[in-house]
Amino acid sequence: MFKYIVVIYLLVVGCFNGFGQSQDQTIQAIEEKQAQETVMYQLVNESNVLLKDSNVNSALSKIQKALEISYEIENNRGEAFSYHTLGSIQYRKQNYKEAITYFQKAYTLFKQLQDQNALYNSLRYLCQSFEANNQFETAIIKYSEYLKMAQTRGISADELFAKESLGRVHFNHKQFGSSNGFYQQLLVAYKSAGETDKISQTYDNIGKCYAGLKDTTNALKYFELAGTLGDSYTSDDAQLQSWQSVGRSYNSIGEYDKSVEYEKKAKKINKSRNDYRGMLSNNANIANDYIFMNRADEAIPFLKENIDLSEGQGELKSTGETYKALSDAYAQMGKIDAAKKSFDTYVEVQEQLLSEREATVIALEAENQVFTEKEKQIEFLIRDKELDAEKIDILQSKQQLEAEKAAAQKNINYILVGLMVLLLVGLAFFYRSSRQKQLANKLLSIRSLRSQMNPHFIFNSLNSVNSFISKSDERSANKYLSEFARLMRTVLEHSKQDFVPLSAEIEVLERYLSLEHIRFENQFDYTFTVNGNIDVERIVIPPMLVQPYIENAIWHGLRYNQEKGSLLVHFRAHGDESLKITIQDNGIGRAESKRIKTKNQKQGKSTGLKNTASRLKLLNDVHKVEIICAITDLNSDGTGTVVEIELPYIDVDDNKIVEIE
Repeated sequence: MFKYIVVIYLLVVGCFNGFGQSQDQTIQAIEEKQAQETVMYQLVNESNVLLKDSNVNSALSKIQKALEISYEIENNRGEAFSYHTLGSIQYRKQNYKEAITYFQKAYTLFKQLQDQNALYNSLRYLCQSFEANNQFETAIIKYSEYLKMAQTRGISADELFAKESLGRVHFNHKQFGSSNGFYQQLLVAYKSAGETDKISQTYDNIGKCYAGLKDTTNALKYFELAGTLGDSYTSDDAQLQSWQSVGRSYNSIGEYDKSVEYEKKAKKINKSRNDYRGMLSNNANIANDYIFMNRADEAIPFLKENIDLSEGQGELKSTGETYKALSDAYAQMGKIDAAKKSFDTYVEVQEQLLSEREATVIALEAENQVFTEKEKQIEFLIRDKELDAEKIDILQSKQQLEAEKAAAQKNINYILVGLMVLLLVGLAFFYRSSRQKQLANKLLSIRSLRSQMNPHFIFNSLNSVNSFISKSDERSANKYLSEFARLMRTVLEHSKQDFVPLSAEIEVLERYLSLEHIRFENQFDYTFTVNGNIDVERIVIPPMLVQPYIENAIWHGLRYNQEKGSLLVHFRAHGDESLKITIQDNGIGRAESKRIKTKNQKQGKSTGLKNTASRLKLLNDVHKVEIICAITDLNSDGTGTVVEIELPYIDVDDNKIVEIE
């Protein structure tokens, strides 16, 4: 009997030891997965940067690795962003059919993930790809869908973009009436906003629609309006764009005198700028107009000027085209010998151009071969993933049938006996195991919440970059991206730790504040102070603890101020054993912020603050500390907000800190 008891005891102890090891392995697996996820998103970002620099092959290599990692760790979000970048790469290569395939994959995954912002962005690229691939009917459907989403979100710039796109696509699809309808809507909007350069361009587009409808009277009316408005511009750029566009529009309906008039105006600006390419285009258009009017003698001076410009700049293509036009002009005048001589020169230039093109084609073929090989590797990767998914489904179905069959064959009596034995022996160890499991779960929750802060932070920061890009403020966007990259490197390093030195956290907060101030410099100023009696190198605090409150103060308080606001971030000693952090703003206040939230914002949750509150609770519980956070109104009328965080001094060598193994 004693032998049996000993055997049972050893078996039970072995089971619980195995359970403890399993917990350690689970934590390690989660950490490894998080590290892979960080690498995956970093590769996606690097690929996008390379694509922006036109380094397509390197961008493709990076995104291939990102896609492989997303498959390995089964991360649908990373997979979706990888597809989106692949679509952008194919779009850059003008492989619009392939771009559509990848953007559709990304769109489908974002829809499954219910990521409305990413879905919205992906739809925009999908619309543009259908248009570029001349799939006008599908492009119209997608742009209409995007327009509805923009109107629902209340983003006027995106709404105007969608209407401009629909006007353009309907026009290219020969649906001139529908195109005119959208341009008329845009005209009202631009007049209301006082955007005169847009008004001129829209007049021109409406004129083109009427020309497509064979309504010459209205076409001339709107071309004249566009030209007159262009004459009133004080900016050379605006005048040049308006005059060139109007000139070509007059040419399209056979009003060659008017076309010549505006092309000559545009040429004067190009000449003052020494823009020889612009002058080449103006001269060529003027000469063609004169030839169409059977006034070839007036075309020849402009063509000869183009020959001098082209040869001076080594532009073979322009030189050849000009000699061809000059041959046509001489032929129209009856000067056959001169026409033949010009045509012979045209043939010689074309032969030289052909030789250069052959060399260019060879170089492009070598480059495209590398791209094609990587492209095939990615296609095989996707195909293997789809096949694996099918195999897994089949295997799971088979395993389920076998499990059901095995379960039916088991002897119920043995199961009951085994359960009773495990129950009796396990009672002795239940309490200890339960405590270990609770601690492990809390540690995992802390790590999970910390990892959630990074995507939230990255997303909000990228929204700021997107704001600069949408305003065509490339310089600010580049500056912001550079500072953002430095900040992200520090944040990602801190994300691996439960506590970081106070000095490191202060550095992150100062960088973050400087980034937000770049975007909202006209809306607030800030003061960041640290009392000198605080040992910032010895004291440690949880990373990203303060940042969500600063972000909340800026995004939900200060940016809605009518006047320039102020933000105070202050670190000071509180007694002998604790640190107090104050975040104070004179923004619109919590009540007003809640009131003006949009419907979508009310349905959402403040991820940063919610996760921070959850982290505080878990940190207090696990590390046996007392971190207190109080949020109050600054003023009696509800404006302004004060956040006070009080936490005990935790030394960098404090052995009370519980580490995740």
